[in-house]
Amino acid sequence: MLRIENLNKDFGNGHGLKNVSVAFPEHSTTVIVGPSGSGKTTLLRHLDFLETADSGRYRFGDQDLDLAKPVSRQQVLAARRKLGIVFQSYNLFPHLSVLANVIEAPVHVLGQDKAQATAKASELLAQVGLADKAQAFPAQLSGGQQQRVAIARMIAMQPQYMLFDEPTSALDPELEVEVLKVIQKLAAAKNSLVIVTHNMAFAQGVADKIVFVEDGEVAYDGDPDQFFNHPNDRIAKFLAAGTFQADK
Repeated sequence: MLRIENLNKDFGNGHGLKNVSVAFPEHSTTVIVGPSGSGKTTLLRHLDFLETADSGRYRFGDQDLDLAKPVSRQQVLAARRKLGIVFQSYNLFPHLSVLANVIEAPVHVLGQDKAQATAKASELLAQVGLADKAQAFPAQLSGGQQQRVAIARMIAMQPQYMLFDEPTSALDPELEVEVLKVIQKLAAAKNSLVIVTHNMAFAQGVADKIVFVEDGEVAYDGDPDQFFNHPNDRIAKFLAAGTFQADK
């Protein structure tokens, strides 16, 4: 299991994380939600060491790291080998075809045979509905298609956990649905997912666990049904803010 304990991060501007402890169970989907600027993405980025904590503990498999002490490059790489992450932006290599984007890391990082990696990549592109785009280049794809390529590229690395940082925030609603359907299938297959999202309907449909972050602190950590159907006053206000009703 992936777990952080008593994590603290001070950016010096009133933002950061304060004594955050969260466990991310295997073969489950943990969804992180909260107001803008609450620390959702910061929390996710600490899981992959894209942010450096001031203190706390990081536990993942046989790793047990005291984050108040320097974390070595080897320790970071050991964690990252078991983690895949998809960002808001697609970060595809523009000069490579879709297929080449997906096989690049398996061949050059994992040392897979190119033919084996190509066969797996073709299977993954079919899984995300892009089998016919293997020879296309990123500039020829829509934003939703590029994000689905990014997901296929991440899966190709066979991560133990898949992390998603608001993967649809840059997409219009129609393209957003394309990407959410792919992630929903990954969740249904009982992969280990951690998702930061602003889409509450998606969160409700996919989450095995909800983590609500506000002002850098975990204000809720638990069952989605309780969160959505029996919320306390603060959570009810947050959920209501996402449902706009025009004045008449």
